[in-house]
Amino acid sequence: FMMRLSEEYVYSELPELQHNGIRIQHMGRRVGLPKSLLFALDNVISKTRANNKLVLNPALNDGGRGEITDAIRAIIAAHQCNELNASELTPADFARYLYCLHIPDADLISRIGGNWCLSNFLLWRAVETVLWSTPTLWSDFQSEHLLEAIEIYQEQLNQYEIQPET
Repeated sequence: FMMRLSEEYVYSELPELQHNGIRIQHMGRRVGLPKSLLFALDNVISKTRANNKLVLNPALNDGGRGEITDAIRAIIAAHQCNELNASELTPADFARYLYCLHIPDADLISRIGGNWCLSNFLLWRAVETVLWSTPTLWSDFQSEHLLEAIEIYQEQLNQYEIQPET
């Protein structure tokens, strides 16, 4: 049901994505997703590729441990093909093998429904991330909740003098 809903959402939101200049980039494993959803994702990714106002990364079939494991497999394969010297691997090199390699580390992760854990989400990119939780469920989440999250994020930046990446 969730996969069919995701597929329908991809198609129904395409006109608004185009109108607002939003580019879609899938974050997660393709293996295990239904072929019809992959076709829909590939279609919307292709049609929004030139959009440059905002990038939306739907996390379908995503998990931090799986992402790190997949990255390690790709690094081993690159090393075996002499495309990479594993003994000189840096964190920046490693990050290039993650899903959505062009997205920066997260600044703020919002959790809904009172959850305070990452739940295997963005494990590599969650370093120095501000984690915010609200008891509000997603279906009730409104702009004032987002503003509250941003205020908490700004307070944390000021308290710890964290400089966001540009």
